[in-house]
Amino acid sequence: MGSGSVDKLQPPPPDAPNIPALPADVASCERAPVDTPDRELDAGEIERLWKTDRAALAKVNACLRRAVCQYQDVREGIGRVDGVACENIAPVETPAPRLGLFKRKKAK
Repeated sequence: MGSGSVDKLQPPPPDAPNIPALPADVASCERAPVDTPDRELDAGEIERLWKTDRAALAKVNACLRRAVCQYQDVREGIGRVDGVACENIAPVETPAPRLGLFKRKKAK
């Protein structure tokens, strides 16, 4: 029995999976932390910067969720779905503003 007969018994190799590119909105969703001034901040500035940073974090988490969902879709398309389904991931919510988080000093 020659090597030619063994080759006929093996199935052809599978086609490479089609993996879509990362969506542009996900690729561009990087957010840097809020820059803080190099000086003492009052409570209002701290609260505003904190809220800005939290809103940016919510956007990054939403991007991450979309990337995870796309990855799961690709895995499902090639028959490998051992993990959390995208439908079971809780949606990312924007944090509610917390007014009055810091007490402001009354002007004298």
